[in-house]
Amino acid sequence: QDTLPPRPFEEIKAQIETELGAPLQDIFREVDETPLACASIGQVHRATLKCGKLVVIKVRKKKVASRMLQDVANLETIGNIGRALDSDFDMRPLLREWSAAIPNELDFAKESSNMQRVQANFRNWRRRSNLESDIKVDVAFAQVEEEFVSEKVLVMSYVDGFKVDDQEELNRHDVDAEDTVLQITRSLALQIFNHGFFNGDPHPGNLMVDRGSKRPVLLDFGIVKELDEEARLSFAKLLVAAAEQDINGLLEALNGVGLKLRPEVPFDAQLLIKYFFRDAKPREEAKQEHKERREEYRQKQEKEARALHVGDKVDVRLAAMIPGMKTSKQGEVLALDESGGTATVLLSSGVTKTLPRDNVKVQKKRSPIDAWPDSFIFFDRVTGLLRGLAANMNVSVSYISVMTPFARAALMDGSEKATALAVSGLDSRGAVSARLQEMLASGDLLGAQVCVMQRGNAVVDVVAGLKSPYSPDAVEHDSLFNCFSVTKGVAAAALHLLADRGHIELSAPVSRYWPEFASQCEDPASKDKVTVEHVLNHQAGLHRAGMEELAKDPYSGCDSEAMFRALEKAVPTSPPGSETQYHALTFGWLLDRIVRGAVNQTIAQVVREELARPLGMQDEIKVGLGAGGATDPAVKSRLAQLVVQRQAFDQTARRVKEASDDSSDSKKDAESGADEEAKTAFLNPTLFNSARLREASIPAANGHFSARGLARLYDALLSDAQSEGAHDLKLFPTRRWSETVRGQFGGIAGAAQVEDNLIQAGSARFGQGFALFPRKEGAACFGHAGVGGSVAFADPEHGISVAITLNRLGGDGRTTRAIVHEIYSSMGLEPPESYRDAPTVEEQN
Repeated sequence: QDTLPPRPFEEIKAQIETELGAPLQDIFREVDETPLACASIGQVHRATLKCGKLVVIKVRKKKVASRMLQDVANLETIGNIGRALDSDFDMRPLLREWSAAIPNELDFAKESSNMQRVQANFRNWRRRSNLESDIKVDVAFAQVEEEFVSEKVLVMSYVDGFKVDDQEELNRHDVDAEDTVLQITRSLALQIFNHGFFNGDPHPGNLMVDRGSKRPVLLDFGIVKELDEEARLSFAKLLVAAAEQDINGLLEALNGVGLKLRPEVPFDAQLLIKYFFRDAKPREEAKQEHKERREEYRQKQEKEARALHVGDKVDVRLAAMIPGMKTSKQGEVLALDESGGTATVLLSSGVTKTLPRDNVKVQKKRSPIDAWPDSFIFFDRVTGLLRGLAANMNVSVSYISVMTPFARAALMDGSEKATALAVSGLDSRGAVSARLQEMLASGDLLGAQVCVMQRGNAVVDVVAGLKSPYSPDAVEHDSLFNCFSVTKGVAAAALHLLADRGHIELSAPVSRYWPEFASQCEDPASKDKVTVEHVLNHQAGLHRAGMEELAKDPYSGCDSEAMFRALEKAVPTSPPGSETQYHALTFGWLLDRIVRGAVNQTIAQVVREELARPLGMQDEIKVGLGAGGATDPAVKSRLAQLVVQRQAFDQTARRVKEASDDSSDSKKDAESGADEEAKTAFLNPTLFNSARLREASIPAANGHFSARGLARLYDALLSDAQSEGAHDLKLFPTRRWSETVRGQFGGIAGAAQVEDNLIQAGSARFGQGFALFPRKEGAACFGHAGVGGSVAFADPEHGISVAITLNRLGGDGRTTRAIVHEIYSSMGLEPPESYRDAPTVEEQN
């Protein structure tokens, strides 16, 4: 980097005098002939100006420009050859970036301008009055002597320091190596995300530590990268989306920075980001991690190559015409004989051959990335150099943790604190608002709505925080949150409404409304006795139907007809009514198809027209947004963006994985594996930020609601259940619903306890399509909670309805538990048992 053999001083002296237009002694009192450093482009000498100021002179070597440009031309030729041989081996974006950067690096006048621009940016940043501790930066710069700058000579103030990775000097001067790397990382985050103008070459030769202040000093701004506004904000969103584990946000950000994907090749955005922003570790740990990653990749490749499926594109090894030689052909697998260990392959020549499995290998998958954006090249280089610096200095740094606050600040444009901590609305006692304020400050909440109705009147109706981590837009009362399984309670209410009107009989077999439900099954008798009530009570034995398709492609759930066909073909895992198994996703499709058969409407239509519209809430109670709904500006502006609490969902994912390993029966294990895989696919709920999943009809999981809409709905359900006369009914035309609530929810001793990792509390009791929240005495609350924390329920004992919507989703329910506990405590009421105790200090932390 800076220890190459130096050029003779006489050559350097002549270069200085020519560039500055005066003899050396007329400008400098003294110049050290031995260079402090010597790199490929130039070398640096210490000197003293006539005024006595210590400086350094950076001098470009002769003929270096023509040589470097020729090297780049040679590399471009090599890159074109590589691309011709392998389309996935494309160095051209990298070479384009370097070709553009080299002329600037050779021009020291340009470097002087770059240094002064960066320093001005830092001065302006430090003047901001609202800087939080995690976006403060403590670094220094060398100062340019502007009158002594030319294309080939640059004079700067002398820094009395040492190289940043000189461990002996760091120890001698008692410098905190970890804090030094932290400050350098922060300085680059500030340059990239907040200024869009950053040093593209922060290697240890360009970084020093000042002996006096012990601060890192940034040198050499010959190679810089400037981002336009769209790219700068897209890079910022990339970091925030990675921190929030927002898959859809990642894809949008990658598209914003110009990453082009091949739509036909599967792409794991999380894996890409996990690789690029992996934590920096000490050298030996980094080596071991690299070794393990390569071995994991090798094993994965071998496993994929061995695993054959009908339709796979394969390479086949065949005997060549020359004895003892082999040749390779391409083909497609037509059939597999597992017992005989053979594969029948249609070769590209049109010939069909049956061959031993060992002679058939799955073709190497193409890279999903069609073209890397030029700007990503230096972004990756910066993080790579920082990772190498941390390894050399034997420290650990989490780039996601350190850089994300700067990315958030860039997206919020200075308005984050004012808006992100805001709580407003009706809360006469103030306790709920105060609790939400605490949660916003601690980061437990991003955005939330809380609404409590009591006998037709709102007693709490507050909103808090932000709709999205990518903008300062505040949550409003009509903002729409995807509440996941809260949708089940709404769907169940719609079905009960149809039953009350005589369109559906709960004790009737499902096949009455859906003949293919049994007729298309290989064992029709197994489904003849499945009733609508079995479906409502999660006792149909169809919780695994369609899970294999969802495990392969979560977006397959957008095709309702395909899900209906999967349910028609599925054989129940147990006789109807014999076992209660949480139908996490199939519950909604089962109800939807029953409703379609009964009234020729989707369940989403029934919810909108028969439940939401009479309450004036048709814009705030939606089961799926429908075609174009997620892109309609009037709706899109109201949508809350889902993000996850990483630790909580990582724990849930581990529980799901462990659950998939528990079965010993091979057939049951295969079915369970598909079930758990499908759940794992949805364990990052940010999938539901995508327009496709928002607009689809997934009546168990993609209801978009406001807390106000949900609270009004459950208030109406409660009012109808407790009214004394038919003239008081708001939604239901008869007394059947009232009898259902009083009979089914008055005491729940008969309701089975169900355990499932996608249930908010880990387990629940169900009755008539609702989750039941028991209390020590009196009627149970009925409603439903959604994965991540949103919940809505009615409390018959106290005559209240409660709705909470959240967009920062946790896997353990502690945030919801704390809010519900605060609601009941502030009202002097006894909460349901599952919300009886507030989270402990350990849970909150």
